[in-house]
This record gives sequence, structure tokens and C-alpha cells, in this order.
Amino acid sequence: MMYSMVDADQNMSHAPRERYVLVADDDAGTRRLFEGLIVGLGAKVTLTTSGEEALATMSPGSSVHSPDMIFLDMRMPNLDGIKTAHAFREQGYKGPIFIFTSGATLEKKKESEVAGVTRFFSKTVLKKDLLRALLEEYAK
Repeated sequence: MMYSMVDADQNMSHAPRERYVLVADDDAGTRRLFEGLIVGLGAKVTLTTSGEEALATMSPGSSVHSPDMIFLDMRMPNLDGIKTAHAFREQGYKGPIFIFTSGATLEKKKESEVAGVTRFFSKTVLKKDLLRALLEEYAK
């Protein structure tokens, strides 16, 4: 099953709304990379250090905007990216979820598809794929 971002105001003539991106990665350097790329594209970013923290941003009473898209590290302590993606889908999140990893296997890629992940890619090409994925979604 594939999910894609639905932009309800894409055909409106007024100025585009702000975009919100949620990132979950336990590595501070990767979070900084995401922050720089996403902010550089004009979007707002919420950075989290775990799957649990990412899910908490969607809890009732959270001050964080519902994200237009989510980026998850595959390997995080406790709740990995696949389990986190599955939990977001269980909560009704319909936007795109991207998983990135330094050690991709065909089995993990298939597991991520079953969990409702939109796209799965390697950290080794993170910058190029991240920009492409964001631009593809924003161009809609």
C-alpha cells in the first residue's frame, strides 16, 4: 500500500501554507543534517531522538503541528523506524513516511512497505534523496 501527501489547498490561489516535517533519529549529526536541509527548503522541522518521542508529538495536547511528512531512522533504540511508522499509521496518519538507514536489506524494505512506509532509502545518499523526496512531495 502506498501513501502520498494530500495537499488540500494545492489548487487555491492564495499563498502556500507552511510545511511541517517531523524527523526521528538518535544520531545528533543526522538530525542536524536534516534540519539544515529542511529549513533550507523553507519548511519547519521538529527533531526527535526516538520513535517514542516522535509519536508523542502527535499526542493530544502536543504543541507540535501535525507533520506534512515524517522521516524516521530505521535503527533507533526501543522503537525502530518500522514500528514507529506502523504506530503512526495505526493512529491514522495519512501523510508520507520515509525511512532511512545505513544498513538496508531487502527484508527490512519489505517490512517497511507492510508498515505503510512511503519510501525507503540509504543514509549514504541521504542528501540527494532527501531533497528529491521533499521536492517531489512539495511539487504537488
